Amino acid sequence: MKVNPPAYTPPKTDADEQEQYLEQQTSSIPQPGKIFIIRDRKSKLLLTLLNGTVHLHPAGTLGSAYHWTCHERHGWLGFKNIAAGTYLGHGCGGVLQAIAPHHKGWEYFCTRDVPDGGYVLLMENWGKLWPVQMKPENGLQKLCKADAPVNHGLVLEFIAVPSLMESEDPAAMG
Repeated sequence: MKVNPPAYTPPKTDADEQEQYLEQQTSSIPQPGKIFIIRDRKSKLLLTLLNGTVHLHPAGTLGSAYHWTCHERHGWLGFKNIAAGTYLGHGCGGVLQAIAPHHKGWEYFCTRDVPDGGYVLLMENWGKLWPVQMKPENGLQKLCKADAPVNHGLVLEFIAVPSLMESEDPAAMG
C-alpha cells in the first residue's frame, strides 16, 4: 500500500492574520484622536501610503503604511499617517497624497455617512466639497477628487485600531 506524504500547508503570515482580523471588523465613526485603518467597502482594499502617494492595496503590502490618526482643525478632519508623520491631502490635480507635515486647507476632509454603511470621504478644494473616487493608473488604484455629486464617492469604512494607551489595563497603571 502506497502512503501519500502529508500535504504541505504554508505557515500563516502576519498579512494573512491582519486580513482575517480586518474581515471581522466593522466601520466606526471617524473621530479626532482615534487611529483608523481606512478600507474601501466594496473591494476591502486599504487606503495605503506608498512613496508619498495614496493607493488602495491589500493588507500587508510590502513597504506600505495604512494606519491613520484622525485630527480636527477648524471643524475639518485630517488624517495623519502614523509611519510617515504626514497628512492625507491632495495635489494640484486632485490626486490624493500624504506629503504635508501640517493640517491645512489641502488636507481638509469631512465625511458623509451612507445609508447602507460606510462613509464617503469629501475633500475641500476652492470652497467646494469633492468626493474621493478611485482612479486606476499604471496598474495602481490611485485616489483623487471626482467631479460628481458628493454622495457618489468611494464608500469607505473606518476601522478603529486600539492605541497602546487604550489597550493597557487601567488597574495595572497604578
